[in-house]
This record gives sequence, structure tokens and C-alpha cells, in this order.
Amino acid sequence: MDGQVLDRRIGQRIRARREELGLSLEDLSARSGVSRSMISKVERVESSPTAALLGKLCSGLGLTLSGLMADAERPQHAVMRRREQVTWRDPETGYVRRVVSPQTDSPVEIVEIELPPGARVGFDAWKMRAYEQHVVVLDGTLSLTIANEHLDLNVGDCAHMSVESGNVFENRMKKSARYLVAIRKP
Repeated sequence: MDGQVLDRRIGQRIRARREELGLSLEDLSARSGVSRSMISKVERVESSPTAALLGKLCSGLGLTLSGLMADAERPQHAVMRRREQVTWRDPETGYVRRVVSPQTDSPVEIVEIELPPGARVGFDAWKMRAYEQHVVVLDGTLSLTIANEHLDLNVGDCAHMSVESGNVFENRMKKSARYLVAIRKP
């Protein structure tokens, strides 16, 4: 990664952290001992910061310098090619689960499920670290029971649910059902 790209990412991360904390340039200046104009120049990539300057800014933002650099050096995008995606097949039902999303720090995970004809998969309520999920049907029809409510979802339909109650996924049709699950990790 070249220096200009890294400086831009550092500036973006400093601004983002400042805004997360609800700090104005003046507030960060008071906390860090770095002038308001210099902070502005770093955020707008008009000045390449020194290690000492970054150390002061990190102190004012409650970050470590290594954490700031790791965030700045992390690729801003990630790709998971289909051939690299991990699949798992339930030996009892034939349910196939494929992890679609790249493994990143993102709070979202996407998986694709193929549920064979006649298959039924039930999940008990989660007691610890419950999460939310969206289910969108890509092919076929999915019968879904959320707590005690029954829904039939067709192609393009989307349902949202928590795993705090038990859920049942069932394919009552004669062809496979395929759907995506977007999970917001706890």
C-alpha cells in the first residue's frame, strides 16, 4: 500500500473515530494537544502525520497507535470466491449450508442454504448470544415457523426474526428450496 493511500485511510479513521465520540475539532485538540488546524489537515490528507503526532491523536481518541494502523492497513473490501466458500451438509436432512460472506470484522454474515424436498430443520431457542437474521427465498417455497407463527415464503419474500425463540425451516415442495440468511452477529 502506498503512503498516500495509507495517509488517506488514517485521516478517514481519525475523522470517523472523532465523529463516533461526538468530538469537534476543538474538542480533539484540547484532548490531544494537537492544533485544530493540524487535525483538519490530517483528516483532509493535506499533511502526512508523524508518529508522535499520531500518538497524540490516538491518545485523545482512546485508540492505540497499532490499532489505528491496523484499521488503516486493513483492506477496505474483501472477496470470497464461490470456489473458496465453505459448505457443510447435514447428514440427516441433506440441508446444505454455504458461507457466502468473507470472514471480516463486519457484524454481518451471509449464508446460502439449500433445503431438499421434504426436509425439515428445527432450531431450539438460543439462550446465549442471541442474534437476528433475515431470510430471503431465492428458489422454491420455504415454510417457516417463527415461535408459533407459520409463514410460507415464496421467491423474493423476506422474513426477519430473532433466534431467541425456536425456529423451524421446512420444504414441503417437490423441488429444493434455496434461500439466503443474513445474520447480524452479536
